[in-house]
Amino acid sequence: MPGSTHTVEAFVSVVVLNHNGASVISRCIECLLTQSYTNFEIIVVDNNSTDSSLSILQNYFNAGRIMLVRSNRNYGVPGGRNLGLSHARGEIVAFIDNDGYARDNWLTEGVKTLLSDPRLGAVAPLVFFADNTLILNGAGGTLNLQGYGGDICFNTPFEFATIPGEVLYPMGCGMIFRRAALDRIGPFDSSLFNYYDDVDAGIRTWKAGYKVIVARDSQVDHGFSYTERIFKNKVLLCERNRLRVILKHFGAAYILSWLAREIPYSMRYFLTPSLRSIPIRAWAWNFLHLASIVRWRARFPSDPRAFAHLIDATWGTYPLPTANNQAFRPAIQDAVDTLVIDGHTELPQLQFGWYNVERDGALDFRWTEEYASALFVITLATKVMTLRLRTESVTDLVVWLKSFKDPKMDSSIVISQVSREWSERTFGIDLQPGAYRMVLSAKTVHIDASRRRLGVAIADIRFNLS
Repeated sequence: MPGSTHTVEAFVSVVVLNHNGASVISRCIECLLTQSYTNFEIIVVDNNSTDSSLSILQNYFNAGRIMLVRSNRNYGVPGGRNLGLSHARGEIVAFIDNDGYARDNWLTEGVKTLLSDPRLGAVAPLVFFADNTLILNGAGGTLNLQGYGGDICFNTPFEFATIPGEVLYPMGCGMIFRRAALDRIGPFDSSLFNYYDDVDAGIRTWKAGYKVIVARDSQVDHGFSYTERIFKNKVLLCERNRLRVILKHFGAAYILSWLAREIPYSMRYFLTPSLRSIPIRAWAWNFLHLASIVRWRARFPSDPRAFAHLIDATWGTYPLPTANNQAFRPAIQDAVDTLVIDGHTELPQLQFGWYNVERDGALDFRWTEEYASALFVITLATKVMTLRLRTESVTDLVVWLKSFKDPKMDSSIVISQVSREWSERTFGIDLQPGAYRMVLSAKTVHIDASRRRLGVAIADIRFNLS
């Protein structure tokens, strides 16, 4: 691909990993071909696909738009990335999955950020859910004290997200590395097959003396549900890989104290018959791979100072439970002037921040998070708004109404002292016909036994003429 006519751009190799991605790979490639950055090559590694992926990729290869590297076996995510890396010529190497749809600023902004400081080994883009691009899939990631990895800002509405600066690792779908850093930290750990390979690479980047930061203007949309369908054994892979990362990178004293909490915690699997074998199989796999763990520890000795400041100081599963925002498919054309929680009719109106439907007696309702949003279409001039709601901790609730027709219109109502008892709150308003977005903001959140952050419980919201 030709270089820029006005600046000298660093040459970038983009490695795309594909396995049975016939339904997504064309969109992935087309997004790469419309990048504002120009000086790059596209290397597609096909991990022994058995669907029509190869015939689709062959068309791009014949047109000279990609380099196609075919594998006669599925080497997994890190193994496939290593295969692509062996063909890469760039001084910068970017990685994206076949269900990753790069926005046109992905490379331009990512490379600019990476080259802004020689101490940077990698940058993490902002990754959004492709099916609901209001919601972040992740802004880099971290581990907690238990060793669970999690994408920062997972399931968080972008407008209310606190984007970090430094992060422990860049999310695999969209991460951009300096080639010199990759050469220094060595190949991706192919033993991991899938999950935690990006965590492991991020830790080694910090251990090698580099930093990892978020490039917030470098953005990717991720078809999250596609990956979940491909890897059916996610729980086992995550558990065995979590253990491997801890055993590879943490100090001996820490591992001993960690074991004292890890072993009792593992017992939770025995409460579910289908999961009882998970901890046994995960530990057995790690004992079989103990020699390679020792070799990795010798090459990258434990240095808590390198990345300890980036570890989340929690135990147990991480990240904490959130509303299933990627399940919502907001459609303004299907919105109406009433939101009745029943698990069906409200779905086209929900944007984010709503937990699953629950029942209190004969009443269906949804808990919100600290922030929640819904769409409404009002066909007649409206004077009254009514909400049926309650909370677990007495709180004030702020309700914003924003007009799609008039962006300057931004009215708010404060509902004070929402209590634990169901009540109807009615307010006078003055809304003309049109499409509106409502944002609910609870001033206080309640942490329940499942560690959910609960705002208010909503049974229905209605707009009336009088």
